[in-house]
Amino acid sequence: MKLTSSSFNGSKVVPINSQAVISMSLFNVSDQEQEVVVKILDELGGTKATIYQGKLGANKGYNDKLFANNGEKIEVVANDVVGVNVGMLNENYIAKGILSTEYINCRGDGVKTEFSFNGITLTSFKELTIVFDGIYEAVFGEDYSLNADKSGVIFNTSVANGLNFVMLITKQE
Repeated sequence: MKLTSSSFNGSKVVPINSQAVISMSLFNVSDQEQEVVVKILDELGGTKATIYQGKLGANKGYNDKLFANNGEKIEVVANDVVGVNVGMLNENYIAKGILSTEYINCRGDGVKTEFSFNGITLTSFKELTIVFDGIYEAVFGEDYSLNADKSGVIFNTSVANGLNFVMLITKQE
């Protein structure tokens, strides 16, 4: 097990060299809102998921925890007045097995309420995190439930037309 961190201001790409539990903190020291984007990139630099996208309030912060796989990268795009700390607990075997994270990017159409996990079946709702437009994290039981065989999610209301969201599925193998 190895704990590493990277602290910086503004934009940077942070490589993930093994499976890792990531704790990320952003803080805007300016007295004006700042545009911030945080993405998970694949091995080739393509976007796998947008974790956060929006305006970070004046003198406000943002914290998130997630799992990342070997070879992925975390990209932060922000002005130099935004301080960033990315802490990584690198471990090939966390708990009693290997953790893997799948990112399923989706887009609402204003009608559909059920979305599939593309062949993945969950054992618990705790394996799923749903983030809308990189800002709002959906709440199990309030915003959505799992379908009967746990191979998809059912939202209580249809997802607005054009609203992007990512389903992050973290499984222990």
